[in-house]
Amino acid sequence: MAKSPDVTKSLAAIPPFPQIATDVLNLLKDPDAPMQRVVSMVEKDVSLTTAILKLANSGLYGRRRTVGSVRSAFRALGAETFSQTIIRTAVKNYLGNSMPTADLNRCWAHCIACSEISKILATGLNFPPDVALSAGLLHDLGRFGLAIAAPAKHNQLLNGEGYIDVIDAERELFGIDHTEAGRILAEQFNLPDEIRVVAGRHHDHISGDEPDMLSVVSVACSVASAVGFQVVSSSIPKSLDDVIATAPAPMRGRISPDIEAWMTALLNVVGHS
Repeated sequence: MAKSPDVTKSLAAIPPFPQIATDVLNLLKDPDAPMQRVVSMVEKDVSLTTAILKLANSGLYGRRRTVGSVRSAFRALGAETFSQTIIRTAVKNYLGNSMPTADLNRCWAHCIACSEISKILATGLNFPPDVALSAGLLHDLGRFGLAIAAPAKHNQLLNGEGYIDVIDAERELFGIDHTEAGRILAEQFNLPDEIRVVAGRHHDHISGDEPDMLSVVSVACSVASAVGFQVVSSSIPKSLDDVIATAPAPMRGRISPDIEAWMTALLNVVGHS
């Protein structure tokens, strides 16, 4: 099916991605890059400052003293947690201005779950966990894009049942699927190459036993859906055992077959996002 000119035109008109999120994503590629520029940007943004201070003073970190500044929070949280909190907050605020709450929450929970699973898999394979977190969080960028570009059709997709192949269903509804939309937006927003590849190819068939960041996020996406964080219902859902069996061999030992254990761990992460 040919692309829908209305949808592609609407994708092109989507507002620019938050600059601070793009800056952090680019900084994560260089572990020696200074974070002070980002700290300064956060200090000028009320919502980001609030999110950073809330996390730094939460029970998760057991602080005896109140953390009262962004710079103190950066030292308390560490660069990885600080960076990921900025990205999550900036992206969620950006999406929240454009998507109905129920749709956003459903898609967001899947992305947070995928992000956390990506980190777990990447750590075991000696890939950068912070890059995996970001790639997992933004892998469904195209899904958000379709929701913003054609909200009524996206709502129809989310509430439909019996899809044999969600990608085919998207192409039928939009004339384009969310992976192609993701590639378009990642290029449009000038996001790092890793994000462009993951956003555009995370539903590609995985072959071989040499994992890379794409296969890490692709498997994490499938695990998230299999344990209960699916976005669209499928008439032939892929089981967790199926996901494990078809994952690259080095990943299989990192994927617990216990669905309840996954749900317990992921609900805690999703609940704090």
